[in-house]
Amino acid sequence: MRGPRLPVGILVCASLFFAGATTASTIPYAGVVAIEELKLARGTFAALILVGALIAAAASLASGWLSDKTRDRRRWLVACALIGVVGHGLIYGLRNRFAFVVGYVIVAPFAETMFPQAFSYARSYYDARAPKRSQFMMSVLRTCFSAAWILVPPVAGWFAAAGSAFDVFGIASAAYLACVAVFGVLFLDDTTKVETVAISEGAAAPSVDAAARALPWRIGGGLLIMSAIMLHAIAVPLAILKNFGGTIKDVGLSAGLAASLEVPFTMLWGLAARRIPKHVLLAVNAVLYALYLVLLSRAHSMAEVLCLQTLNAVAVSALFSLMIAYLQEAIRGRVGLSTSLYNVVLALSVVSAAGLFALASRGDSYRVVFLVGAALAVMGAVMLLLAQRRLPQDCKIS
Repeated sequence: MRGPRLPVGILVCASLFFAGATTASTIPYAGVVAIEELKLARGTFAALILVGALIAAAASLASGWLSDKTRDRRRWLVACALIGVVGHGLIYGLRNRFAFVVGYVIVAPFAETMFPQAFSYARSYYDARAPKRSQFMMSVLRTCFSAAWILVPPVAGWFAAAGSAFDVFGIASAAYLACVAVFGVLFLDDTTKVETVAISEGAAAPSVDAAARALPWRIGGGLLIMSAIMLHAIAVPLAILKNFGGTIKDVGLSAGLAASLEVPFTMLWGLAARRIPKHVLLAVNAVLYALYLVLLSRAHSMAEVLCLQTLNAVAVSALFSLMIAYLQEAIRGRVGLSTSLYNVVLALSVVSAAGLFALASRGDSYRVVFLVGAALAVMGAVMLLLAQRRLPQDCKIS
């Protein structure tokens, strides 16, 4: 097979960096835009997040299923990125409640399927051309994604402080446009095309059936852990402003510091996954994340919050990077659909986090929210361990 003329690894890493920029610029400030700028009630904001997450779950499943049947995964990536340009550009341009609801709740979830499908493309590409590097490359790509969280949140915070919090959506729209350009370059070389490889259903049936027994437990464990992370993502920007004496610049500083610490740990967890089962690493780090949330609930200043970001980075770097690979193995021979499970879990975690946020937040205090997140993380760790027990000995793949 003729090798690619293009540096595919570099291009996919670039796309994951820009994909990270789309979330790093908006997630820390979405609550600020909705509640502080647009004056939406917290219950209304939670309801909007819930609806958007349900749309995201459906969009991700559809995208994953269809991508496994397409003759060229690159087309899906370009389409998703273009949707992101439109959705976030709408919010940036109009800056009103209607634009926020349409762009953030209805349009953006379809764009977000680009993230798992970029991993799906990379997994398919490396499984076909360099299978021994495939697992490690997933960690490299996750590191590129994390790098965006180092650089972008402080920049987005500066734009939000100097102008308006709506400016972060302009950054996200530009990042999606950059993804369109990167994916477009891949079309210049036909060897970068990735097609679905047909598998023998008869041969795969035993292992598929065995893995299916543990699938609800895998998804359930991942859902609880990601719900804890999403609950933190929703609450911590508001807690920084209301409970920890911080400013809008501190929101970006905190997110950027955590991401900068994640980068080396993500690479280390990728190497550790070669020797230690992923479900064990995930369970251990879920407990570490629960400890972080408990300590965060007891913090009283930004200095304490910033000090805790090391523990946050250790746990989150493992939970994000290894969860993708863990779920990619959930449905044998269907890398697109398996990878889409990550977005489904992510979307459903936002649903649960939004509901729990509305119930657990009281007045201007968000400390109880962090304790609820800690409980979810511990329960998720238990479910991942139970999932492994559901598999026959010869089918334990994580």
